[in-house]
Amino acid sequence: MLSTMIAAGITIYRLTVVVLLTLLISCTDPSIENDIGSDIEAAPSMPSTSIPGKVIDGYIAIVTVFIDLKKTFILDENEPYTTTNEKGEYTLEVAEEHKIYPLIACTNQDSVYLDTYSPSSADTSFCLSAPPILYSKTSTNNITPLTTMVQTRMAQDKVSIDDAKEILK
Repeated sequence: MLSTMIAAGITIYRLTVVVLLTLLISCTDPSIENDIGSDIEAAPSMPSTSIPGKVIDGYIAIVTVFIDLKKTFILDENEPYTTTNEKGEYTLEVAEEHKIYPLIACTNQDSVYLDTYSPSSADTSFCLSAPPILYSKTSTNNITPLTTMVQTRMAQDKVSIDDAKEILK
């Protein structure tokens, strides 16, 4: 009985996240689907910082993670990017001047869910985000549905990270 309730709660959580992300992504360019990073060259070298992290909606492997310099949720030319490994982890080289931009993680047709409550592969492409203020050299910079909600509040309401967190309580 308890395991059924937990599974139902996880399903409702995932559906809520999918609906919120669908609403968020519906305002962006449809070309984000399935071809993130396929024809884009890496950004030129600049002094940078390595930013480690994980993409978590359950851990997800083979996800494109990038700094969204144009704030479009689309990986554009010259935006630094990387791909998560088989554990959903990434390390992104970020130029100091780019640390003021959101961090975006987009799934694609090759993405794989690593937890047991999710399908084994991503049926639908979607993006998660994290506010730029969360970048840190000393801690893991996870990109999750919660960081996506904070980033969305900050962008839509033009509020600070603290105000966005308060709105979401």
